[in-house]
Amino acid sequence: MKKKQKSFKFERKKNWHDNNFFQVAVVLVVICLVLFPVFMFFRTNLIGFVVWQAGNQSSFDEGTYANVFYNTTGGFLQLNTTETSGTYTSVVFDAESNSTWNNMSWTETLATQVRLIVVDGQADIWKSVDSGANWTLVKDDYNNGESNNAIYMLSDSNDYLYTVEDDDD
Repeated sequence: MKKKQKSFKFERKKNWHDNNFFQVAVVLVVICLVLFPVFMFFRTNLIGFVVWQAGNQSSFDEGTYANVFYNTTGGFLQLNTTETSGTYTSVVFDAESNSTWNNMSWTETLATQVRLIVVDGQADIWKSVDSGANWTLVKDDYNNGESNNAIYMLSDSNDYLYTVEDDDD
C-alpha cells in the first residue's frame, strides 16, 4: 500500500491587534486626554490658574497705600520722592470657596535715577537726585584746602568720583 502524501498549507492567522492597533492607540490617547485634566482638577495643590491684574488706578485704589502712589502717567505704583521704602497692600480677593494660595509673584521695573554731581570753587562735592531742584553736600572740601582748582570730574560705574586739579601736587 502506498502512503498518501499529506500536504500542509500554513497560513498566518490574523490577531486582533493586526487590524485594531491604530484604533486601540486612538482610544488610549483619548482616555489619557480625558483623565489628565480630571486628575489635575482634583489635586490639592493646584496653582497657576488664577491671575489678578489691575491695570488702572481704580483697581489699585481698592488697596492701601503707604509711602507710595499710583502714577497715572505711567500706570504703575511709585515710591514717594521723600521716602526710601513703601508698601502697597491689595484688597483681599474672595475665592468663593476654600482655597490655598501657594504662590504669588510679580514683575517690576525700577526707574533709573538721574543724579547730578558737581564740585564748587571750595572743593565741596554736591549731588542732586531731582534734576537740580535740591542739592545735598556729599563731601566738604575733599582736598583739605590744598588747592581748589578742580577742572575735570568724572565717576565710574562703581560710583567712585575722580577729580583732576590744575596744580602741581
